[in-house]
Amino acid sequence: MITAAWVLRKANLEDSGLLVDIAIDGGKIKAIGQNLPIRGNEEWDLSGLVVLPAFVDAHVHLDQTLSTSFNKSGTLIEANELWNEEKRRLTYERYFMRALQAQNIAITYGTTALRTHVDVYSSGFWLALEAILDARKRQRDLITVQIVALGKGGNNPQDEKALQQALKMGADLIGGSPAFTPNPKKSIDTLFDLAELHDKSLDLHVDEVDDGRIMTLEYLAEKTLERGFKGRVTAGHCNSLSFADDATADRVMDKVKEAEINIVTLPSADMVQMGRGLKPSPRGLTPVKELLGRSINVAAASDKVRDSFNPLGSYDLLQTANLLAHASQLTGTHEIPMCLEMVTTRAASVLGLKEYGLFEGAEANLVVVNSKNLTDTLASVPERLGIFRKGQLVLRTVSRRVWTEGLVWT
Repeated sequence: MITAAWVLRKANLEDSGLLVDIAIDGGKIKAIGQNLPIRGNEEWDLSGLVVLPAFVDAHVHLDQTLSTSFNKSGTLIEANELWNEEKRRLTYERYFMRALQAQNIAITYGTTALRTHVDVYSSGFWLALEAILDARKRQRDLITVQIVALGKGGNNPQDEKALQQALKMGADLIGGSPAFTPNPKKSIDTLFDLAELHDKSLDLHVDEVDDGRIMTLEYLAEKTLERGFKGRVTAGHCNSLSFADDATADRVMDKVKEAEINIVTLPSADMVQMGRGLKPSPRGLTPVKELLGRSINVAAASDKVRDSFNPLGSYDLLQTANLLAHASQLTGTHEIPMCLEMVTTRAASVLGLKEYGLFEGAEANLVVVNSKNLTDTLASVPERLGIFRKGQLVLRTVSRRVWTEGLVWT
């Protein structure tokens, strides 16, 4: 009989009504099918539990996470002030331990790949970048980490120099926040110049405002096509798109589709920060449903987690998908699977991950969740019972719940 390192029996993959076996060997998915004639060195009878591809967090900030700064007002203005102050006193050791702790939390929730932005626009930025590079190296067998050098926008020689230094140190992509610069169009042009010079893709913070008149996303889409970067640009936030008039939003989304720009929505952080003081109070997210309706690739991610910008968040991407379903009203039967895709396959597309997913030959990065269907998976945010990374079971959860004697459930 054919053997494999692992065989997961009776797994629910897509709510198809059919339970399948998954054979894992050599770090890959060897076979998927009903009643596989393969014997596993280790076998696990899932009895209908849902198996998902391991989660992919497409936008986080490991340099800012798990902060000790407390934002009394909760506003973006105070958050920036606190972060600028905190950066002046943070050491390599603190950056390293926070990044390591955040990666550990993400792994326990079933995330095996993430993309982090790291500020490189202040003096001493190399401390944070060096620490996060080392944290990435420390846990490379458990989690894939991509690093975006987040500059102010490339509007001055100092910023350009910092971005280039960050790339030499090991950053993977070029980032920036063009809408917050004095000349957003010049900023975007400069960032494309740097990306072209170093053959790097772009991942930008775009229009992180609740004002529909601010629309750098349109210029970004135009330049993506003009500069030959189709499919190599990611835009995070894009909040102003929800506050624009219909004609403007439609025009911009059509250009985004043509340019094949990835959009990353950040439900937790954006609901915390957007629309403060506006009446009626908006949800603040980019128009996810409309973007998906145009077949634009949209991912959902954690963004800020327990820092001066957002005291909430958890690196639990099932929780993120749950928040997104509520905030974007993605509750139709065809939309619930899409919410899960936005933290798995769609997010993997943002990161350009190869051999990712649930198919024969894919890298065996899988999560077994404590639920029997996709709706329950999204609704109840269940425990992760098993997490596989490159075919190795790296975490297994065993829990026991006991009713108090004498109580009767009716």
